[in-house]
Amino acid sequence: MTKKTRSTVAGLLGFSLVFSSFAGVQAQSASDIAGHWAQPRIQQWVDNGLLHGYQDGSFRPNQTITRAEFVTMINRLFDLEKTPSPASSFKDVSPDNWAYAEITTAVQQGYLQGYQDQTFRPNVTVTRQEAAAMITSLLDLQSESAQSLDHYADANQIAGWAKSSMAAVIHNGILQGYPNQTLAPNKSLSRAEAIVLIDSALAKHAELTTTVYDQAGTYGPATGKEIITGNVIIQSADVKLQNIEITGNLTFAEGIGEGDVVVDHVTVKGTTHVKGGGKNSIHLVDTTTGIIIVNKANGTVRIVAEGSTVAGQVFILSSALLEESGLTGAGFTDVELSESLPANAKVQLMGVFDDVNVLASAITLELQKGAIGTLNILEGANHAKIELGSGAEVQSLILDAIIQVLGLGTVKKATINEGAQGSSFNKRPQSIDGVHKDQVQAPPPSTGGGIPGGGNGGGNNGGNEGNPGGGQPIETDAQKVARIKAAILALELVWVYDGAEATVKYIEDKLGSINLSNVRVLVSANETQGAIITIQSGSVTNTIEIEAEADIANVIAIEALRGALIDDNIENINLLENISGVDRRIDIARTVSLNGNNKTISFANTIKHGVLVTHNDVTVNNLSLSLNSTHGQWDGVYGLQVYNAKNVTLSNYKAAGGDAALLVNSSTVTLEGNIDVSHNEYGGIEVSKSQGNSNLPESTLFIEGMLLNSTESLNSPTVWVIDGQGSINLDRAGTPLTSKQIASRSQTYYYLNADLAVTAEVSTHAQLLAAIENDAIEIIKVTADIPNVTDTITISRKVSLNGNGHTINFTEGIKDGLLVNANDVNIEDLKLALRSPDGWQGSYGIHVYNATDVTIKDYTANGGDAALLINGSNVALEGTIDVSGNEYGGIEVSKGKTLSKSSVLHVDRASFINSTEHMGNPTIWLEQDEGSISSDSNFTVAQVVHPSDRLQTHYFLRESSKTAVHVSTAHKLKEGIANPNVETIRLAGDIDNVSETLIISRQVKLDGNGHTIHFTGGIKDGLLVNANDVKVENLKLALRSPNGWQGSYGIQVYKATGVTIRDFKASGADAALLVNGSSVTLDGRIDVTGNEFGGIEVSMGKGLTDKSELILQAGIELVNDSENNDNPTIWVEEVQGIVIFSGDILSRKEVTTPKTQTHYFINPVYVVPDNLTVAEPDPSVSPDLDLFPEPELELIPEPESESIPDPGQATEPEPQLAP
Repeated sequence: MTKKTRSTVAGLLGFSLVFSSFAGVQAQSASDIAGHWAQPRIQQWVDNGLLHGYQDGSFRPNQTITRAEFVTMINRLFDLEKTPSPASSFKDVSPDNWAYAEITTAVQQGYLQGYQDQTFRPNVTVTRQEAAAMITSLLDLQSESAQSLDHYADANQIAGWAKSSMAAVIHNGILQGYPNQTLAPNKSLSRAEAIVLIDSALAKHAELTTTVYDQAGTYGPATGKEIITGNVIIQSADVKLQNIEITGNLTFAEGIGEGDVVVDHVTVKGTTHVKGGGKNSIHLVDTTTGIIIVNKANGTVRIVAEGSTVAGQVFILSSALLEESGLTGAGFTDVELSESLPANAKVQLMGVFDDVNVLASAITLELQKGAIGTLNILEGANHAKIELGSGAEVQSLILDAIIQVLGLGTVKKATINEGAQGSSFNKRPQSIDGVHKDQVQAPPPSTGGGIPGGGNGGGNNGGNEGNPGGGQPIETDAQKVARIKAAILALELVWVYDGAEATVKYIEDKLGSINLSNVRVLVSANETQGAIITIQSGSVTNTIEIEAEADIANVIAIEALRGALIDDNIENINLLENISGVDRRIDIARTVSLNGNNKTISFANTIKHGVLVTHNDVTVNNLSLSLNSTHGQWDGVYGLQVYNAKNVTLSNYKAAGGDAALLVNSSTVTLEGNIDVSHNEYGGIEVSKSQGNSNLPESTLFIEGMLLNSTESLNSPTVWVIDGQGSINLDRAGTPLTSKQIASRSQTYYYLNADLAVTAEVSTHAQLLAAIENDAIEIIKVTADIPNVTDTITISRKVSLNGNGHTINFTEGIKDGLLVNANDVNIEDLKLALRSPDGWQGSYGIHVYNATDVTIKDYTANGGDAALLINGSNVALEGTIDVSGNEYGGIEVSKGKTLSKSSVLHVDRASFINSTEHMGNPTIWLEQDEGSISSDSNFTVAQVVHPSDRLQTHYFLRESSKTAVHVSTAHKLKEGIANPNVETIRLAGDIDNVSETLIISRQVKLDGNGHTIHFTGGIKDGLLVNANDVKVENLKLALRSPNGWQGSYGIQVYKATGVTIRDFKASGADAALLVNGSSVTLDGRIDVTGNEFGGIEVSMGKGLTDKSELILQAGIELVNDSENNDNPTIWVEEVQGIVIFSGDILSRKEVTTPKTQTHYFINPVYVVPDNLTVAEPDPSVSPDLDLFPEPELELIPEPESESIPDPGQATEPEPQLAP
């Protein structure tokens, strides 16, 4: 009887992540995680077999992990595919490295990069910021602004390359900071942190890669195969998936309710979860699945395997019915009733099953019909009941617990093991063995014919049949028969028009909903269209007769329906079951009433019309039609067409999946009850006249019920009437309709949503202009990005413009994107992209001129001089307003040259973004006495005197912006250094071809933002710092010093104290840093690789008397990949300075020739014993302070201030179209 060629798996499957330091015995309860902050996640991974601990029973959650171990965890847990790969691009990862394949996989998957020296450093511990960068790349998270990290105390310790990644993982809830408001980006990742980080990333990955179907309809191609990468959730009833391969999990979710779902020709690579559905529910047609887990919160779900379906092991955690119907494949093979199945739950099986394992206690397993190969009742499943229908068979029943076996089905062999003593059988198995085979209750073997039980209808055998031993009364045979008869009568069974055999099967199927234990029920048919149901218990027998009615046809199949429709004796047709796969039209060509009984007829994709009515006085009630028309093209597919017929009535009618639900064609039709026309591609109901016969009448549609259309849209109306070909009557309509004349199509559209009648959808510049000019349009919706707009778009009337998140792109030279000079204009969810040339052009994203009650919500504009100009107007901002990326600021509030009234800007309901805000580029600026804003509580306010002597008020989102500038050229950088009002200078991009030393002679902070300043050849120092308390961070310098000692440094700090340098890199010089008679503190990552003579020199310089002091902060990361014997990371001239640090991050070596110096190395290999000869560098090129001159401070030029164009009214042209 076996249908499979694979082994049975009992229990849910997992996999074990074991490698390197993670190896060991399984830590069922690790000894050192109790009370640990990550205990719940760690224990969950251990319980699921994802982690092992150590031999001593510990897990060591605070132990760090290496970069190689971390990428291995990612690869295995994300199940990243390993493909044949070329040799590793990392020079420190050879093919014999245990992690070689994992590292190359990570590179191929695009989430891993090495260091600039082409190394990966697999055995170095992974830091929190490195892990964040990998996860961000792996999940392709959207970059977040680094400014979102500003509230963390150590945000400035994050490397430039990692800032957006750290912001992204924090924004998405994957990584969290510490309670002391720090991020510790350079801290090595612990085992516990790695688990929590990856666990959160897996959850986010599932969220990002999940496809949700929450609307009824058919999804998937009609032919071929669609591959969905990730998980799929079905959240609505009446969904059909077809011809789809799902690489992840499939979930039938709670949103299905008690409804039905069909998956047809679907392959599920992951696990299938059943959490919703009802008694008719989940149909698996020609489908292949892996493990299925059934766990519905309330009620029973029915799962039917049909056709060539092959299902994996089924784990049942709630009441369910598994059924095999018309099966050609393996169907269900292995079923497990989980120990978490609640008491009194009932599981019903119909079909042929290889293995069924019962772990749950106090439940009922019913095999109505079919067979089970091996039924295992495992230890702990006590008090379970097994009910076997009269046609059911169990080949081998193995008992390890006490149960009851009820019903008249056959058990060929029962094995009674330890723990099963006391089990009982209603019908004796054909054979019984096992150690306790004699300790079960079973009737004796049959010794003759007749009906078991004997007797003659109700005798009481001495007056004690009703209560032979006290306790609950025993039900008599007569009582059993009476009870079953009443239950059958309640089913209201009927004779079906499909014939005698179909009637018997129909009745037997319906009887499956009744517990027929301990009785015999026989269904038979006679030759006069009647059926007899015989009920027998003991000697008591009773019958129920079911007769056909001459004028009524009850149908369960399509051919019977077609037959009834042409049978003139039939006046009423009742559909008793859903009918699927109908491959040709259903014609109604005579007067008849069709009652669908809320059942559905589903059509193949070759059908043009589902049902065609061509006769008068036809009634269709309570019927649903499901079509499968080709998406994206008009084929004239209607659920039902009424052609040249009168007095046709549709009541409680639903059709989906067509081009339209109903076509009224030269006919008179009345709609009653609920008429649902949702999910048809081009609309609900068409009212028109036959095109083939001009003599046919116009159509009339009487709407007297409730119209439903959840998918109504501008171009998909609920009703449309071809002009001159018909009309609709709404006098008794249950729902109002709003009409809209579509002149271009000579049609009238009717909408349930009145707004659609005054809405236009646009996707081009021409369509947008036409909609603005059409006074009948009140709402304009942009449905796609609009490119290459060459003119200002002017709005001179009341209208609402909804961008739907799309962007209008303007060509270079456009002054204003949108000019609004009318009252009551609303603009929402719109993005504008301008291309204004450098320098002040008076270019704005939106210019509001002399208008009141203008509302702008969820608006973004960039590429202009400013995002918005409010000129003599009253404007309210709402939602998110992003004004980043405009040259001179965000929003200008002023009057304009010729207007007398001041502007008012309402900001109370808006949230602002301005990532390019800095001094001189405010988020809002207000011209004096020309306007006001409703509130400044969320802004930092500064009064600014413009070079034209006008007073302006600048509003900043950040306090620091008031004294900060963003620069992207050497000129702007020098200007910022020279401006005494600037406290912070931030690089907005790399700066190229700097041909002179940049001199910082005052206290200021220079933030490179991870960018690089590139110097031309011959520059002596990149930066010269000769002021106290200067801060330099997140900066890279690239010099081009000639070979040989030139005395060239990335930064020279001269005669200054309190200087701090953090996250700094310099290359191409003689050394990266010279500390000259100064006190300097280094922190973060300091990379001095690629300088000819070493990394950092500490000395006094000529004429200076103060020794230098270099302080290395705890946690500093020093990098010098070009370090060697002659190229130390730090060197100190004798008695001219000191280096202060803790720990063993550097090794020290004293050098005496040609000069006495102390050299410090990262790699201790370069420190040799004193009695060995050390090769010294050539004195002619040694880092000797005598070989380069002291900087001449008198020669530092004074930066010249240049005028800044005025972002205000002086250069602001008046709009030409303004009144």
